[in-house]
Amino acid sequence: MINENKIFDIVIYGNGLSAKSALVALTKQEYKILWINNINKEEHDDRTTMLSPVSVDFYQKLNLNNLRSIIFPTKKILIKTKNQKNFTTFEDKKFQKPLCFLAENKFLHKELNIIISNQKKKKNFLELNEDIDKLNSNKNYNEIILKSGKKIRSSLVIGVDGANSLIRDLSNIKSKDKGIKKYGLVGLIEHDQTHPFTSWQVFSENGILALLAKENITKTRSVSSMIWSLDKNQMTYLFNLDKDDFEKKIKNEIGLNLGKLSLISKISKWPIKRIDVSNPIGLRSVVLGDAAHAIYPLAGQGFNLAIGDVIELVKTLNWARNYGLDLGSSVVLKKYENKRKVWVNSITKLTDGLDWFFTNTSVQTQNIFGTTLNLVDKFDTIKRKLLETMVHN
Repeated sequence: MINENKIFDIVIYGNGLSAKSALVALTKQEYKILWINNINKEEHDDRTTMLSPVSVDFYQKLNLNNLRSIIFPTKKILIKTKNQKNFTTFEDKKFQKPLCFLAENKFLHKELNIIISNQKKKKNFLELNEDIDKLNSNKNYNEIILKSGKKIRSSLVIGVDGANSLIRDLSNIKSKDKGIKKYGLVGLIEHDQTHPFTSWQVFSENGILALLAKENITKTRSVSSMIWSLDKNQMTYLFNLDKDDFEKKIKNEIGLNLGKLSLISKISKWPIKRIDVSNPIGLRSVVLGDAAHAIYPLAGQGFNLAIGDVIELVKTLNWARNYGLDLGSSVVLKKYENKRKVWVNSITKLTDGLDWFFTNTSVQTQNIFGTTLNLVDKFDTIKRKLLETMVHN
């Protein structure tokens, strides 16, 4: 039973990977936390994501014991446009360290759920499986009114509840909904050219196709995770193809580099919603992850942005606590916003720019992009800067 007069340090709302990551990270810091988790909204997640080394380090510090057994490193990324003859290669030649790691979302959920279950048994946080009706905020605290009529008070509310964020709406945080213009197709591809620890990405008028290194089954057979970002018409056409024709389309995009290709899983599709949020903070509230910046997928940048949000918020709240500041005060939340806005805006503009370019320009113009990649391939300094961006996001 929750005392309605008790003021929690933090209320976290959401139940996706970003919400669970925020819960585990903040619980580790020993804040008084209430997790409002509407379990009816959780869906089966058969997608994959690319974790940056920073995100992997974050999860290791949270003690995800089986993390190394559920992620697959990429040490080399090959990128080109469809009509470009050769791929531009990105790799850490000096130290041969991974640039990123493939993770299946369902296994990340499983690992986080184990930690959350243990923390709950130790009573490190409280959980409610309800939904929020209203959010009333004043200079002293938030009052959260649940659908059941229960009232909860907190210094800070954190919304990690996706692109259609309830907390963002209740907090009157302004957003610009750009709608669903892209869809993702995901599946597993087996191929007989192995290329260990290598991921591939092709930009073309047919969307952005990524084949992400997963595992070598044998010395001559490998599996890659396919993520194909497309407009609605392209997605519908490809989704309805039979297996053989779909495999031909992939081979037409990627070329002969992977040898014989076979689709070894069902194809799943999901809508990609674009949301812009100029300022992710409200009165005693903040939104993270897709609730703050739902972007087009590019090498897992969207999820890594969410982990970056969590990392920076933990730092900011710890700073506030060390100086005896109110966790939900405008001074604290503004500090967090200032720390994140430049990087978030930069990645958003990059992903928007690439999407616009390959949606609205001619094949001839797109070939210029391929020429640029060829030039990048000749200048190690430029490649190192791009690698630093990938690794340190």
